[in-house]
Amino acid sequence: MLTLRYAALLPLALTTLGVFTSCQDNTAPASVMVSPAAEAAAPAPEIAASYSSVQQLLALYPVYPLPLRLSTTELDENSTSKPTLVQGRPVPEPLLALFGQAVQQSEGNGVFALARLDLPDRKVGLLTRMPGEYASTRIKLLVLDPPSGRILDECEVAETFGDAGDAYIRTSTISRDAKKQLLITIDQQHCSPTDSTMEHITCSDSVLTYQLRDSHFQVMRRRAKP
Repeated sequence: MLTLRYAALLPLALTTLGVFTSCQDNTAPASVMVSPAAEAAAPAPEIAASYSSVQQLLALYPVYPLPLRLSTTELDENSTSKPTLVQGRPVPEPLLALFGQAVQQSEGNGVFALARLDLPDRKVGLLTRMPGEYASTRIKLLVLDPPSGRILDECEVAETFGDAGDAYIRTSTISRDAKKQLLITIDQQHCSPTDSTMEHITCSDSVLTYQLRDSHFQVMRRRAKP
C-alpha cells in the first residue's frame, strides 16, 4: 500500500520563504506525427496506426467537470474500493510513446489516465499521473493537439514526496475564469531540516496562478504565503 502523508511536517516551520518553481519541465516534449484529417487520400498504414493510437489514448480519459482539486498526499494505489480521480486508469505500455519526453518512465511505477479537459482550438488537456521522485505521485496536465499527435505544453499540477526529513507537496485547483479561460492555481509547500537532529525545520510556501493562452501555460501571479 502506498499511503503518503507528509502534511504533518509543515507546521514545524521556523521560517517561511517564497520559492517558485516552473509549471513545466525544462525539457521540451517530443512529438509523434499522426494522420491529418484529410479525406482526399487514405493515410499510409503506419500513420493510420499512429492515428488509431491517439484515439485509443483519448478513450482512456473520462471527462470531468471543472473545478477540479488535485492532490496525491493520500494516494492508495492498492485500494479495492471505487477508484478515485487521482488513481485513474493504467495507460498500456504501447501507448506511452505518444507522450514523448513529457512522461519520464520508471520501472515499477505506472502511468495513469485521470481526466480529459476540452480546451480552445480543439486541443485536449490530459491529466496524467506518472512516476515522480519515488513513486507515481506526479500529476501533469498535458496539452494535446489530436490531429498532429503533438504534446504542445505541460504543467505539473500535483506531487508529493518525503525523505530524510524533507517533504514536498504540490496541489492545485483547475477552474475557468469569467471569460471561460482555463486557470491553474498551484499551492506548493517544501520543508527541510536545518540541522542533523531534525529538530529545526524550515518551510517555504507559495501560490502560483497560471492561465492557458494559445495552448501554452503562462504565469499570471506568484506570491509567498505569509
